[in-house]
Amino acid sequence: MIQKFFAENLATKAMALFLALLTWAYLFIQGNASDEIDLEFRPPELDKEVFASVVYRDANKDVLLPGDILRVRLSGPKGDVSALKVRAPKTYVCNVSLDPKKLDKDQDDTVRIDLREQAVFFGIPGSVKVEPIPAPTITLKYVKYHKRPVKLVVPAAAWIGEPAAGYEVESVKVSQEPIEVKIPADRSASVNEVAIGPVNVGGQDKPFVVERQELGPDAQEQNIRPLGKFIVSVNISQVKETRTMTVDVTVSAKPENHKRIDLGTGTIKVGVRGPKEAVEQVTPQDLVVYVLVTDKDMEPPGPKLINESAIGCHVDQKFRGKISVTIMPDDKPENRQVKITVREKAN
Repeated sequence: MIQKFFAENLATKAMALFLALLTWAYLFIQGNASDEIDLEFRPPELDKEVFASVVYRDANKDVLLPGDILRVRLSGPKGDVSALKVRAPKTYVCNVSLDPKKLDKDQDDTVRIDLREQAVFFGIPGSVKVEPIPAPTITLKYVKYHKRPVKLVVPAAAWIGEPAAGYEVESVKVSQEPIEVKIPADRSASVNEVAIGPVNVGGQDKPFVVERQELGPDAQEQNIRPLGKFIVSVNISQVKETRTMTVDVTVSAKPENHKRIDLGTGTIKVGVRGPKEAVEQVTPQDLVVYVLVTDKDMEPPGPKLINESAIGCHVDQKFRGKISVTIMPDDKPENRQVKITVREKAN
């Protein structure tokens, strides 16, 4: 009986089985489903000569960099969703459309981008709905460059390396200031000067100049960029000796004022610097330190302090151009003063 049941109407039964399978496949394909996949985030490339910084953030305020993964939820026919799910991560791309001309402010952190309206999801058929996770809106914060002149300065650490044996760095100077630079708009108001980067003096035994288009690390960290080149001059000379000695002080004033001035000290310390031979030969008699007292200093009478700017030193002709003299080398510049007393005019 059982054998007869299976043996009869085989063609009909086979057709029924086929139709059942076809119906199941149809229902499987046509049924709706949802799932999540990862896409590659590709924002538009904004001109790096115009924009100092561009930062995208998702709805969680996490930074989205070009090439990062953007997670989305797919909804649609079960078969289409399943086919998309089995593909490798970042097979699909989220291309964001953005018109740079509409970014017309110097800086903005409120630009909102709706990915449902301003993105194209490549590789995903139109039958599937794409919903970015956690939300479809991302934000853009951008800062443009300002162009303006700033003062170019030499930092304290002006060079790296060591000159040739027996030589030293006398000075490092820039030949051009101010210089035109590009500064991020959010820093523009606070930047009035920028420092150059250190110059390599390794093995040098004579002065040299170098053309640069690179600012120091602080300026680079702030994304400040020069718009042109500048020249750095480095003076290299033979190592100089330094010697301290005590020298007599004289007053330089009008004859009628001279007799009313008493110096608080008769001597002063000076630092002499230059080639070893010249420094060893110079004597206190070869130097004349003077204190310049003007008519303005004469009134009112009483004790006065004459600042460094009014204290000078005449160097004997045979040592001029060979040595340099520093007044009160052991004191800070603001403390380099000479005390005088101005007496009352005689009746």
